[in-house]
Amino acid sequence: FSGVDSLAKLRMLDRVLLERLHHKAERVRALWSQNHNDWEETAYQWLAQYWGGVLNGAPMARLAKAIPLKILQKQRDHLFQIEALLFGGSGMLTDTTGADTYQVNLAREFRFLATKYQLGDNLLAPHEWKFLRLRPAGFPTVRIAQWAVFCQVLPSFFSTLIEAENPEELLRLFGVRQSEYWQQHYRFGKQAASRVPALGKTTAQSLVINAAVPLMVAYGQERTLPLLTDRAVSWLERLPAEHNSFTRAWEALDMHVKTAFDSQALIEWQASYCGQKKCLECT
Repeated sequence: FSGVDSLAKLRMLDRVLLERLHHKAERVRALWSQNHNDWEETAYQWLAQYWGGVLNGAPMARLAKAIPLKILQKQRDHLFQIEALLFGGSGMLTDTTGADTYQVNLAREFRFLATKYQLGDNLLAPHEWKFLRLRPAGFPTVRIAQWAVFCQVLPSFFSTLIEAENPEELLRLFGVRQSEYWQQHYRFGKQAASRVPALGKTTAQSLVINAAVPLMVAYGQERTLPLLTDRAVSWLERLPAEHNSFTRAWEALDMHVKTAFDSQALIEWQASYCGQKKCLECT
């Protein structure tokens, strides 16, 4: 591989990155169709999936569907009520035996709001959330608390993600600090030894790469606005590369991985070509 002409590698990088953006945009548009062409709800659900991280992305996506954005927006003046809706919808308030005052009050508030908004039985179970193999700052309890603050401070999910001038603007928005209780706890009723940090910079960068960029491309495709795809690509060129098993394998082959453009392209290259043994379709 190291003996292949560098221009051939660059051509392949450009190709697979556009293919990756297209594949992700198709998933966004499928979700948009399920949401009856509602971009706001689609942006909320799509972002929630990546907010949960690798292990808890699926339950976070389900939580976003169980507690629609339009309900959270009705409670924008009250963070505690947003927390009650999200933690109640997550199933983490079903058993409050031996719980502290905060959790008991959350459960009481959720019962009232669940009746008010007729949330029904489409709620999650506690066992769906993963805590193992996660650093405490990435626990789903902390991520949900940060998500609650983000949902409160953001007037519009879709326009904020689409109209941002640069990725740095979104990185600042994503760096939210959770409520006071969750600055002192990683789990209900268990005091943390030190102050719990806000959403980290690496996580915020991942949200821009995996959530904001595909959403921008999907909207550009739907409205025939190629400039949005160009902007998305330029954002990836400005963000640092992701570091994972895929990028480490490429670096072992003397492939330089400097930006998110590189890392996203190389992930797609491995998954869609090398991993599928489509060697004859590779430049």
